[in-house]
Amino acid sequence: MTDTCVILDIGGVLEFTPRPGASGASAKTPNEELVAYLRGIRRRCRLGILSNSFVGARERETALYRFDELVDEIVYSHEIGINKPDPRAFEAACAALGVRPEDCLFVDDVLVNVEAARGLGMQAHLYEDNARTIARIAAHVEAGRALHG
Repeated sequence: MTDTCVILDIGGVLEFTPRPGASGASAKTPNEELVAYLRGIRRRCRLGILSNSFVGARERETALYRFDELVDEIVYSHEIGINKPDPRAFEAACAALGVRPEDCLFVDDVLVNVEAARGLGMQAHLYEDNARTIARIAAHVEAGRALHG
């Protein structure tokens, strides 16, 4: 196990919300392609989730998606009393995972959160699609393996 770490958001990254007015889509769905990729790298780096959340989110997402089996730690904002983009939320996620911010890649679909992570010294990626996100995660993990052996 290396110190390399990837921390992801749930809404808009690991879970898709249908666009208002989209036909045939009324429920949130998991990002199956990204989840499958993360399962494949699970033993090569630390994985975590940092999510702005609501009471009941942990139970809902565990029942629907089993994210607790995908990652090492999940940090929900309602449980720590701090929302992204507050730097303390990112610090809490790093502390829960036992990693330094500079060893982490944070992935979110909200630019202000990505910028806040960078401000703390984390690598950060704005989620726009799976292809670019998977390529960015792969590059981060490989760089970490080269650095940490």
